[in-house]
Parts: sequence; structure tokens; C-alpha cells
Amino acid sequence: MKQSTLSNLKQFRLSGGSERVLNNLITSDLQKVDAKSQWSAFCNVNGQVITTTWVCKEANDYCFTCDHSLVDMLIQHIQHHALRNQFKVEFTDESLVTIAVTSLEEAITNKFPIITSDTTGQFIPQMLGMQNHPGAIDFEKGCYLGQEIIMRAEQLGKVKRGLRVGSINQRPETDVIYDKHKKVCGKLINVSEQKPYLFNMVTNQLIDELYLDDKLIDLFS
Repeated sequence: MKQSTLSNLKQFRLSGGSERVLNNLITSDLQKVDAKSQWSAFCNVNGQVITTTWVCKEANDYCFTCDHSLVDMLIQHIQHHALRNQFKVEFTDESLVTIAVTSLEEAITNKFPIITSDTTGQFIPQMLGMQNHPGAIDFEKGCYLGQEIIMRAEQLGKVKRGLRVGSINQRPETDVIYDKHKKVCGKLINVSEQKPYLFNMVTNQLIDELYLDDKLIDLFS
């Protein structure tokens, strides 16, 4: 189980490619993005989140921040759709995006789930609570990858699983969430570094008694 910390986040800049192509791959509307960081996501054709990311615009370039384990995958995904109009990718030690949180605990509490290679492609944006962050999913922009599934989920309002926050006093050894009947009902995403161990997870939102490593979870939401 990979643990993401803010120190595991990696930033990169894309320049020289087509904004239209990029806008067709991300849940936010890049035409509304400016120098202030915007929480967003890249999805596959099935509407499942490849990675969550913060994005901002710098002149004509776009800067992204996501977990380091998914940077190569994300760049390959973007360049695959860019075809001949490839983007120039720049990595730098300077801060390209001022993200909305200063610690992993703050990211968990404020419901910014950081997707890693262990959780990529497993959730649609609504399961990650992205609809609750202004601009993270733009339901009025043109088509983008995964839009049909995401829009259908929004219109039907039948997404049973959602992002929740809890804690236990022992560092988690697994990432599987159970109910009181030992039935799997969710998955852990991020875990803080200090006891009690604060974490976020995607679970059935109607279940109020959840377990991790046979320990009852103290639920915050």
C-alpha cells in the first residue's frame, strides 16, 4: 500500500501543445483556470479517475501537481491524445502550483484525496467528492474523456460510495474497509503520519460501523 505525503507530490509544466486537447482530458474547464490553483482530475474513457491534480495557468502554460507515482502515466496519457501536437514537459524544483493545503492531514480533512498508483482507475470523480469543490468538475463545458459516465452519475444521483474521513490508533496494515459482517465495503486512500492515524477512504455512505484491520473506525464524516 503506497502512502502519499505532500513530499511525494511532483509538479510539472506543459507548454507548446493544444489547449483544446488538454481541456478534452480534464474535468475542469481550463478556460476558467488562472494563476490560482484549481482542484481537478484526469479520467479514462470509463470516467474513472487516473489522477487527482491541482492545476494553474502561467502565461500560456499549464502547471500540474499530482502524486509522483502517476506523473509518467499522466504525461503518457496526455501525449497519446496530443498526437502530433506534443507538449513540452518541464520539471523544476521551483514551486509551479501553490496548492490549497500545507499538510497531508489538511488534505484529508478538507477532502482532497491524493490518488496514487494503488488507487488509480478505481473511482469516478463523485466517489472522491470532487463535485463539492467549485470548478473541480465543470458540468457545462464541452465533451471530455469520461464525461458521459460522470454526467450520468450526476443526473441519476445514485452514487452509493463516497469519500469519508476516519481515524484509528494503530497504523493501518491493509487498505480494505469492512462492515460489521466482514463484508468488503470500501478502500483506504491516504493515511496521515502521526497517531491517531487520520485517513480518507471511499466507502458505502450509508454504513456507520466500519472496520480497518479489525479495528473500529472513528468516523468524522
